[in-house]
Amino acid sequence: MNKQDTPLSPSELWQTWKRILGLSRPYLVRLIAGLVLTALATGVWLSIPLGIRSLLDSVFEKADRGLLNLMALGMLGLFIFQSLVSFGSHFWIDWTGSRVVTDLRQQVYAHLHRLGLRFYADHRLGELTSRLGNDVGAIRSAATTDLGQLLMQSFSLIGSVALMAALNWRLSLVVFGLVPPVAIGTRYFGQKIREVSRRVQDRLADTTSVAEEALSAIRVVKAFTREPYEVQRYHDEAEAL
Repeated sequence: MNKQDTPLSPSELWQTWKRILGLSRPYLVRLIAGLVLTALATGVWLSIPLGIRSLLDSVFEKADRGLLNLMALGMLGLFIFQSLVSFGSHFWIDWTGSRVVTDLRQQVYAHLHRLGLRFYADHRLGELTSRLGNDVGAIRSAATTDLGQLLMQSFSLIGSVALMAALNWRLSLVVFGLVPPVAIGTRYFGQKIREVSRRVQDRLADTTSVAEEALSAIRVVKAFTREPYEVQRYHDEAEAL
């Protein structure tokens, strides 16, 4: 495993996360609005099982048709409200992510123009364009979507635990017994997936670099009838990816 594939320490992960979140600072109001709506949508989603239980009670225990109609309309309204809130949360979070990626691409591109010729002699053009396009785009999820998912999953976990304990604490204890092995497995496979993700980005950069080099010098390629060679070279890189 090379240095690039070595997992980051918790402090390094926190510093990286802070730098990524710093990119969202100019749009903090909209990001907070999206996160608040995410928390609200999660709360509404957690209340749905209680509504379904009341709906079933009105049918099987009370046999009250009027209450059934009222509960059904209430559940319909709850679903509509949850959908609207979810739409709002996704809209603002994705909007913030798009702005962050746009700003970062402009900063990276401007930085590339400030670098010397020695840098370009040591790096392939295709690799640089791949970093500018694909790697910068990958930061979008870390800066916005992942933050929203973290908040939503945290609220869901806390609310689900409280709801399960309130409904049936004995059955909840059985379910909670599965948490430790799942957490250990998630941590292990998460590290593996992170390593694979880095290698995928590197392979994607190699593929882009091959295409960039060949197409930017297409006159030379055709002059020496090297089309089959370049096609095969791209084929090999695409298969490796």
